[in-house]
Amino acid sequence: MKSKSKTALATLLISLFIAGCGDVKGPSFGGDQKAATNWVNTLASARTARKAGTAADIEKLYTQAIDECKKKNGDESVETAMCIEELADFYRETQDWRKAFKAYKEDIKIVQKVDPQRDLSVLRKNYKLVKSKVKEYGLEEKDPAADATKAGEKAEANASKSK
Repeated sequence: MKSKSKTALATLLISLFIAGCGDVKGPSFGGDQKAATNWVNTLASARTARKAGTAADIEKLYTQAIDECKKKNGDESVETAMCIEELADFYRETQDWRKAFKAYKEDIKIVQKVDPQRDLSVLRKNYKLVKSKVKEYGLEEKDPAADATKAGEKAEANASKSK
């Protein structure tokens, strides 16, 4: 009988505690609550769309969330990095290797700057995988300036050989 009364007392205390909490508000990111809610809501919509939406819709929502987040929190913030990382994960899952590579690269750069204590092992693992896929499929972006420099160097080398 004692164990039943202890259980009942514990249940009562937990119920009173929960009831006493009142309305629980969403996280505050400082400043204008409406602006914070916009990017948070857009990010939530992107997460929902990942389950049933089209890739174009999902990408659009993530991009919109990133833009709104950058306006609210700046280009280099923990919140912006979080949004970019979710987009990078989406690109990785859909095997859009080039876009995933760019997004992970940007995300790592921001995180290293604004949250240097964060464990980056999973992020770096995903980045490494995506980078290997970019190389495997020959998806590296060509740098026109570097290509022009190489072409100029080849021309010089050929000219000096012919002399």
